[in-house]
Amino acid sequence: MMVKRYHCMQCTYILIFKFDQLGDIMEFDLTKPFAGLSAHGVSALEGLKMPEMKHAYFNNKNLTLDGWRMVGCKFEKCTLNVSSSYFIIERCFVDSDTIVVWMEQSIKLVQLFHMRNDHMRNTKPEFSAIKHPDGSYSIGV
Repeated sequence: MMVKRYHCMQCTYILIFKFDQLGDIMEFDLTKPFAGLSAHGVSALEGLKMPEMKHAYFNNKNLTLDGWRMVGCKFEKCTLNVSSSYFIIERCFVDSDTIVVWMEQSIKLVQLFHMRNDHMRNTKPEFSAIKHPDGSYSIGV
């Protein structure tokens, strides 16, 4: 396996690609921002241009989507990790065996989306807000 790291001086992030022996991408990641950006949260990243991956085929890979623009890609039997809403998936194929892992703060977005969905609250409570007897809701507590 070969690992290549790319450091964007203007953007303050590091791209890490891992390749197999045939040169196919096995895994890629956008590292967490340096301390100067992380103090401002994800919104500080929104001014940066996202690195773009076009027409890539991923099979049985563990991928972090945060910070990436995926265009025309195909995901088969993958694990897609997301910890923010800062990513774009454009015209990509995602098979039914690919799973999404909602990490850190991203689960709050899902819970807010399903806040009033009683079916989700009863069948998948981890993906819904907590509804209290007085009718109020809690997320992230």
